[in-house]
Amino acid sequence: MQTEHTTKEDGFILLEAIIAVGVLVTIFAATIALYVSSVSGLRISNDQLIATYLAQDGMEQVIAKRQYNYDNNLAWLEGLSQCTTLSPCSAEYFERGLHLALPACVLDCALYLGANGEYSSDTSGTLSRFKRKVEITTSGHEARVVVRVLWPDGPDTLQIPVSYTLYNDPN
Repeated sequence: MQTEHTTKEDGFILLEAIIAVGVLVTIFAATIALYVSSVSGLRISNDQLIATYLAQDGMEQVIAKRQYNYDNNLAWLEGLSQCTTLSPCSAEYFERGLHLALPACVLDCALYLGANGEYSSDTSGTLSRFKRKVEITTSGHEARVVVRVLWPDGPDTLQIPVSYTLYNDPN
């Protein structure tokens, strides 16, 4: 004859299994959330790096234009003074030549990625996420130059501003 063997511990095995599954699901969900957060952070870091280089490139072009003006006995802000906060310019000297004025922004200063991997305002490339604006504020013998690179990140617009002060005498 068999006897049934029941103890209070039989109910605890089921409870322990439920708790173990809950812990595993929580760990899995946390791992996935960490992964998604890391991937998003990498994308933002990559965009910030590109934006920093684009802003630096724009500033170098403004400084090169200022030096060109000085070397050719032109007014120190010739081809630059039209770039204001309300009417920003695009920086395209290395494609257009230093003897020309900075062009006014087209399509809110959108940048396009060319087949050569370089960013420019040339619309023959692929429209990128980035916009680059050059703004110059003058005060006497000084000009404060701000190059802003903007790009969308979800509902927000992120930006990298780079500023520099030009003086009437570059020496």
